[in-house]
Amino acid sequence: MITVTPETVRDTVTLVGQLDSEHSVELRPELDGVVETIDFVEGQSIKKGEILIHLRDAEQRAHVREAKARAKLAEEIFARVQLLAQKEVSAKVEYDRASAELEVARAEVELREVELAKTKLFAPFDGVVGARQVSPGERVRRSTKLVRIDAVDRLQLVFAVPEIGVPFVRTGMPVKISVKPFPEIRFDGEVFFVSPTLDSTTRRLT
Repeated sequence: MITVTPETVRDTVTLVGQLDSEHSVELRPELDGVVETIDFVEGQSIKKGEILIHLRDAEQRAHVREAKARAKLAEEIFARVQLLAQKEVSAKVEYDRASAELEVARAEVELREVELAKTKLFAPFDGVVGARQVSPGERVRRSTKLVRIDAVDRLQLVFAVPEIGVPFVRTGMPVKISVKPFPEIRFDGEVFFVSPTLDSTTRRLT
């Protein structure tokens, strides 16, 4: 007599994939300028919001001072016109013009302050910086690559499933991952994204 014991049958498949950082970016400046200082060490762990690079900002600071001086003058003119308007001495058109010029002057201050802020380049997320691609004193443009930043606290594994396995793949599916540096360890994970379409060349699903 044979006793049959029910057990869960698990279908498994072994696939090869590639580990990528959760976030990765090539840091580039938002305006043309000259590198003043580099405030990180290659390979350093950094936190979101840390200043990584300063661009020379003397010109931007001068623009801010100029814009603030114009805004102050516009405020004084508006105050005088407003006072005259209350006494019905100044025409409404002059009041409206002074009010508009004051708003323009204030907007100019905001614009120049934004330009000044762009001379500091901040870390967009926690991660590790790679090799710097510029040096102090170097002129850079908006298209210049400054340094690569990778978020490595969480990694994502990208792999492709053959067409025959497509019906069985779903988000939340558990996976066990092994990597060459740690062959004795199995890391647990789960599927968080399934491509909606097959690759037309390989007939595989990412």
